[in-house]
Amino acid sequence: MRVRALLLVFLVLGCYSAFAKEKKAVAAKAAVPPDYKAMVQAEYDLWSTMDSAKVSPMFAPDADLIFFDITPLKYNGWSEYQKGVMKVFEPYQTMKCTVNDDVHGGRSGNTAYSASTVGCHAVKKDGGVEDMTLRSTEIWQKRGSKWLIAHEHASVPMKE
Repeated sequence: MRVRALLLVFLVLGCYSAFAKEKKAVAAKAAVPPDYKAMVQAEYDLWSTMDSAKVSPMFAPDADLIFFDITPLKYNGWSEYQKGVMKVFEPYQTMKCTVNDDVHGGRSGNTAYSASTVGCHAVKKDGGVEDMTLRSTEIWQKRGSKWLIAHEHASVPMKE
């Protein structure tokens, strides 16, 4: 009887130990933060094409989301943003944006944020050149297996 009780105790402890290790491995995997710089650079690589349709898969399509860009004051929903931002690109022939090394981000569950500065070099259709540094903040939501931008605020500092 004692042997049977000891075997039962060892079996229970063994199962508990295996379950705890599996749970710990799953928790460690879930705790890995996103690569914020890579996420933001992927977004700005697509913006550098000056084709909002190419950027579209990175954005949550909800009509009630708000996005702030350089101009105008705000866009209501991705659909409005996607159309409106094309007017911002009209004077430009090419653009190349590079995310700087100051990216900061954080995550809580399926929501994350990133904040950074982005250097952009743009060649205008009239031959002029514009170099600017943008401030960029994104709110990301994990939907399924993808991180989508649910809010973005891009701005350029006023001249001092």
